Amino acid sequence: TIYPRPVTSFTSEDVCLDESVQFTNTSTLTSGTSNYQWFFGDSTTSTDINPTHQYDTAGIYEVTLVQTSDLGCVDSFQETHIIYPVPDADFSLGNSCYGDTTDFTNLSSIDFGTITYEWDFSDGSTDTAANPRHLFNALGIYDITLTATSDFGCVDEQVKNITVHPVPTANFTFEDACEESAVALTNLSTISAGTLAYD
Repeated sequence: TIYPRPVTSFTSEDVCLDESVQFTNTSTLTSGTSNYQWFFGDSTTSTDINPTHQYDTAGIYEVTLVQTSDLGCVDSFQETHIIYPVPDADFSLGNSCYGDTTDFTNLSSIDFGTITYEWDFSDGSTDTAANPRHLFNALGIYDITLTATSDFGCVDEQVKNITVHPVPTANFTFEDACEESAVALTNLSTISAGTLAYD
């Protein structure tokens, strides 16, 4: 007796590391039933017909599906899949005084590939520079959002806040005095919020 041989195949999409891969089993067998064994290339396996799988590390994986009919006939199908790295969005910022330009230092990284950036300064302004400079036009606390997108479409976001501080107004008065006499100085410096230190 000549038993029918399975014809094994599957489809799936390359995804970002933080996503699960959906494997769609498209194998056929003209008669009888089949069992399936999946090898995901990362030392894990599955016997589901249409499994989902999430990888722990970005990279290239050889995925193999072995199909065995109820009469012992075997076929297999192998395909290479890429799990793309997700950027690690991060940045640093310093103190900001009203009227001064603030520098933002981009600390983002990715295992492989390139990154594009979108900054949102929460004052109606955005920027796509890697390390932008920005002038805030009002005092207050601003949420700074950096969105990092890889060339494979993987996205990460980092949000930090910055306080734009008021600039003090330095002022004083003094009274005329005779030579070798002490001069009385009166400090009239002001600031709209916070405290002042003097030197």
